[in-house]
Amino acid sequence: MEISILMVDDDRILVEKLEETVDWKRIGISMVFTANNIRQAQKILEEFPIQILLCDIDMPQGSGLELLEWLRNQEIQTECIFLSSYANFAYAQKALQLASREYLLKPISNYELEQALEKVVLEITKNSRGGEKSFRQKEQMWQQILLGDSRSCYEGEGKDLFQLELVKVFIKAEDSQKNKKQTMCKFLLSGRGAEALVPVYDNLWALVWKNREKGKEERIREARELADLIHCRVECNVCVYISEESCKEEDISQTWKQLKTMEETALPERNGVVLEMSCSSWEEEIVPWESWQKMMQDSQNLGIVFEKIQAFLKAVQETKAWTGKNLRQFMREFHQFLYVYLAQQRLEFRQVFENSEFERQEEEAYVFLEGCIEFISYVFETLQRNQFYNQNRENATECVKEFISKNLDKDLSRGNLAKEVYLSEDYLSRTFKMETGKSLTVYIAEKRMEKAREYLENSNLTISQIALEVGYHNFSYFSKTFRDITGFTPNEYRNNKKPYKE
Repeated sequence: MEISILMVDDDRILVEKLEETVDWKRIGISMVFTANNIRQAQKILEEFPIQILLCDIDMPQGSGLELLEWLRNQEIQTECIFLSSYANFAYAQKALQLASREYLLKPISNYELEQALEKVVLEITKNSRGGEKSFRQKEQMWQQILLGDSRSCYEGEGKDLFQLELVKVFIKAEDSQKNKKQTMCKFLLSGRGAEALVPVYDNLWALVWKNREKGKEERIREARELADLIHCRVECNVCVYISEESCKEEDISQTWKQLKTMEETALPERNGVVLEMSCSSWEEEIVPWESWQKMMQDSQNLGIVFEKIQAFLKAVQETKAWTGKNLRQFMREFHQFLYVYLAQQRLEFRQVFENSEFERQEEEAYVFLEGCIEFISYVFETLQRNQFYNQNRENATECVKEFISKNLDKDLSRGNLAKEVYLSEDYLSRTFKMETGKSLTVYIAEKRMEKAREYLENSNLTISQIALEVGYHNFSYFSKTFRDITGFTPNEYRNNKKPYKE
């Protein structure tokens, strides 16, 4: 079969380089066409049978997505490979909707491109023989096979062996880029060369490998590389669950059930791999809550109790004796433990822990044992610092004042200031106003304008430079704030005060 490709990119140098350096003949491509914009590409596609479209997704005279949408509307059967960057999530999502074959990230090597093209050429060859189902049909078929639907049979020779993997990406529900990250994950997974990529639900995919003769160690290594890749590109933690043995088509459903059980019960590591379940049952009484609680009655024992809890969790980590259920139970009981201590100290929970940092660390603590260990450390450090500042409340206010004076050009949000003294944002605001008679917002603005006046009187910095030096990136807002506090615009103040001498 004669296979042709059309490369579309406004970067003429890149197109020429690929045309000259890619080993087209070895891949199985007999004819290469090039275009530098959508108009040229459409003309070629109308005149010649093009099996593969290699297209830049972002071009000045129209996007590659528009070209692919035109192709789909014209019912031209062409496989599409997009070239783009990580930042173009919206493009990636649209490309997915239009059923593009691949989504490759720039810069790309010849080796990566040739690998992607080889897969597409193989798929085209299969399609030409009438042995391959459409993308959507194939996805539905494998969903049914995983669920054990006997009415949907894999069209193989009956001798194929399969390996299954379950990839879970931990994307937070409130993540503003949730959909974009899901899209990028799917593209990264689709390029692994598996027989099928089956979406299970949000953030969870099944990879089906056919006749892959790879041992346990090699599979674990590749799974770790996959987890690291997704973690690097999508900035999320990942866990890969691997079926221990290869299986025949009739056993896929059972293997799939085992993987699902692993995903629901196993305690994963950050960016780790779970090969098999080897967890012992956990007895509630082995956690000495009562002993720790008695020690906590004396606030001077905070450090000792912290060391005991950390040692306990480290031992659990080494023995790998917990499941996810055990971790969640431990966290629930730790919360009760924490509430009891705060009540004994006549402290309200919101006074100490009602902040975004607590919520962020707590979320990971319920999923990963490493996250739990880090969370416990954060809680006890906060308790110890809070204990100190409670005994020296004025010291907390003075520490905030000092931090503000040294960091006028930085982000002085309530959250950042609260972190400095290990207090909740609301409690810090109330305490600061009670001690100074001013809100944090007013105090910071006054200190910034005080520093701005010094610059205006004693430096040759421009007004915009001074604005940046005191933490204002919006020049207009800086000028308005300065006028509200001093009664003058920055220029008026400088002129009235007879500025620096040359």
